[in-house]
Amino acid sequence: MRIPGGLYRGMVEAQELVSDAPDAGTPQSSGTPSAATAMENGESKQELVPRSGAAAGSVELLGGDTESPAAKTELDEEKGEEEVYTVPFSRIWELNKPDKEFLLLGLVGAIVTGASYPIWGVVFARMLVLFYSPVPKCSETGSDGDFPPDLGNFATCDEYHKSEADDLWEESVELDLMWAGLICMVVLGNITVFYAFGTAAERLSQRLRDLMFTTYLRQEVGYFDMPANSVGTITSRLATDATLIRAKTGEPLMRVAITLFSCVAGVAVSLFYSWPIALVGLGVLPFLISAMMLETAVRFGTQEKLDDDSAESGALLSETLNAIKTVFSLRLERDLARRYEAMVGAIPEGYTWRLFIKATAFAASISVQHWCWAMLFWWGGWVVTNMNGFDFEDFVTSLVVFFFGLFGIAAASEGATDTKEAIRAISNVFRLLDRVSRIDPATATGAKTVPVPGRAALENVDFTYPSRPDLQVCCNYSLELEPGMHVGLVGPSGSGKSTALQLLQRFYDSDKGKVLCGGVDVRDLDLGWLHDEVGFVGQEPVLFRGTIRDNIALGRPGEVSDREIEAAAKQANAHGFISELPEGYATDVGTAGGRLSGGQKQRVAIARALVSSPKILLLDEATSALDSESEAVVQDTLTRLIAEKKLTTIMVAHRLSTVADLDAIAVVQLGRIVEFGTHSELLQQRGLYFELVNAGVGAAVAGGV
Repeated sequence: MRIPGGLYRGMVEAQELVSDAPDAGTPQSSGTPSAATAMENGESKQELVPRSGAAAGSVELLGGDTESPAAKTELDEEKGEEEVYTVPFSRIWELNKPDKEFLLLGLVGAIVTGASYPIWGVVFARMLVLFYSPVPKCSETGSDGDFPPDLGNFATCDEYHKSEADDLWEESVELDLMWAGLICMVVLGNITVFYAFGTAAERLSQRLRDLMFTTYLRQEVGYFDMPANSVGTITSRLATDATLIRAKTGEPLMRVAITLFSCVAGVAVSLFYSWPIALVGLGVLPFLISAMMLETAVRFGTQEKLDDDSAESGALLSETLNAIKTVFSLRLERDLARRYEAMVGAIPEGYTWRLFIKATAFAASISVQHWCWAMLFWWGGWVVTNMNGFDFEDFVTSLVVFFFGLFGIAAASEGATDTKEAIRAISNVFRLLDRVSRIDPATATGAKTVPVPGRAALENVDFTYPSRPDLQVCCNYSLELEPGMHVGLVGPSGSGKSTALQLLQRFYDSDKGKVLCGGVDVRDLDLGWLHDEVGFVGQEPVLFRGTIRDNIALGRPGEVSDREIEAAAKQANAHGFISELPEGYATDVGTAGGRLSGGQKQRVAIARALVSSPKILLLDEATSALDSESEAVVQDTLTRLIAEKKLTTIMVAHRLSTVADLDAIAVVQLGRIVEFGTHSELLQQRGLYFELVNAGVGAAVAGGV
């Protein structure tokens, strides 16, 4: 500090704010701690509500019930809706229409494959009869010395046996050729059905992912504040729900189609060979199907709780990895491992009992099949013995074909669990697709012109966050800015400073009062146009993968010329350092802008906000996360920008020194503006702002809600 012009002294002086109020002494004492003291201690009279913009960086790593009763009620209602939400199959078919050619091709393959089972049964039955039927005895010493009349005219028994062997060989070769043809038929049918249904299912899955992602982007910001819609949960849904729905139109649907045609063909062939046996088989068929349906229903019931735990554990895993440095620094590895183990390793209540029921149902389904076999064998023997026109070959063929036709039921039931899970995923997906966003950024309705460009106002606004309906953040909040006016917002954490900026961007709608832009209620404005008119720079600069040019161009939809990008970068004092980079504006910023310093990222973010030529600029503690050197550069950029461009500016203050020279300062406390005026006027009022200045807490004015 003793070195004139020293770097450390310059940094300290840059953060100091000297009171110019007359007789600025000790503030009047009161019975409660002053606001300045509260801010020094990091306290607030209002509970801090997480901002959506920081959702990706904030994570609840340790357990705890922090939800309000009202929020829990809303979540319970959403869970109740999930249980009763049904989706007609016609809606799934609508999504499958672009792939109807593949589905028709798969249907042909299913017919070929399904028909192969009863044909297989016919060939197999003929083989059984062929090798089972005894050859009539040959006797060279008949009553008249000749062979029996039905043996033909053979000189010796050897000739007779040779003739029978030749006939057996010819029929065997014929059946072998039929079997070989059947193999080709099965191979061709399976290739067709797997390719067609698999392609249609994969394309449906991709289509659903695109729809889900697009729908998520159309939801209001408050939707993502809800615990049920955390980053981890949404990521898990995008990764798993579409994949499960692919199972609905993929392999299980293929199996069902094959089984259907196999059953129809099997019953028809069985009726042709022995209608009495086929009719009895149809009579026992419902018992067989019912047992399998019971078994799959039990499987679905035991999976339900595990599905819920999977989403919760996935959310915990995602949030933990996103905050891995914090986890290491706080030594939370064991605590989080135990919490994750409790989620994925705990046996749900009643799960053992449901497993017992599942085992019993599975055993019952198997036993029913054996009882069906036993009944049909008994009935077949009675038919052959007591009914004319039916012999052993008819009995064997009808019986084998019938059960070969039903052979696919077991294979189809294996995919029933996936189908049930897919139905649950379909319910989740279509509930999302059908959800009407309260603030849809994709709608092109609303005005695109205003009578007074650059004017911004909040008139008697009351507001509560949807995720915390019991906590009122803004209460009769009023603020008005004329075009070109520069206003700073200061106040305790959680008082509603950042919330005002979010309301002006219409991230949320106020509960009462009006939020105006250009003299028009933001609800009546086109949302895309509004975001072009209002530039925003937050505390944490958010850059996307790509080049610096790409990130700046994101500030305005459509084509942005290089000249416009460079002009915005110059206004943001970023052109200098960008030009010094080896690749200039083509430099890849890396993941989350990791290849740039904090100050560089913030200046790129400012350039992105300016490229759309906004009339209003919102600065939410734009320098609070920077080191002193970067903060000085960015603050100089903002100061010059405010002086040169006639933008209406609202700046949430990180330090009181950054807002002292603005046109006006609004002091926010408990969700309302309690003081408003210039720096000198507020000091003369000897109110809250006076306390802040004299307490020297410029560096402690943390931005909150």
